[in-house]
Amino acid sequence: ELQARLSVFHTHTDGDGQWAVPNTISADGKTITPSTGSYRLVASPHESLTDVTQDGMTLRVTGNVGAVKLTSITGYVKMDDHWRQDFSGGVSAALLGNPTGGTLALFDRDSVTDHKQFSQEFQAAGDLNGGQMSYVAGIYGFSEKGTQKLNSVIFFAPSSVDFNADTKSLALFGQLSAKFGERTTLMLGGRYTKDDKHLDGAFGGTAFNQSSSYSRFNPKIGVDF
Repeated sequence: ELQARLSVFHTHTDGDGQWAVPNTISADGKTITPSTGSYRLVASPHESLTDVTQDGMTLRVTGNVGAVKLTSITGYVKMDDHWRQDFSGGVSAALLGNPTGGTLALFDRDSVTDHKQFSQEFQAAGDLNGGQMSYVAGIYGFSEKGTQKLNSVIFFAPSSVDFNADTKSLALFGQLSAKFGERTTLMLGGRYTKDDKHLDGAFGGTAFNQSSSYSRFNPKIGVDF
């Protein structure tokens, strides 16, 4: 007999994002005053925005093969993220020697991110020795890819940064539990994990490429009373 449960979600955020307010500092450095006269009033000529869409699903399937319970857990998430903000808050053009008036954006940044991740886990669990002992063992895999493009105009100079990230993880795990009497259980287990991470892109027109790998075994000894 197989049992399956599918969970699906969708979220969407569309708003004004974050706004910066320009400030002036007194000569003694003790007083900070918003240049616009209020922290609720911004001066930037560009509108901030936040637009995020996220979709995902989890599929859990269980079944028995003899005395062994098998479980499969599959997960997937996709996210699209777009935001823009003028971190300067808008500066009066007259302060920069421009008599035409109005305000200028001195640190405008636009970001577009695309992200996907997938995970798969398989478990086997059961009892031994007439129920005096139980076990669970399995394997877990995870894959993640993401890109981010940042376009900025800082003091009227345009620049761009591109990031491409890729992560892969694989883990093996197991645990054995043994009952001693009615109230005590001894647990022995461990997990081995290996991660591979890669990041490449371009910063100010200069390409970069970095990779790292990590691995670790984590043992577990516990007593449940």
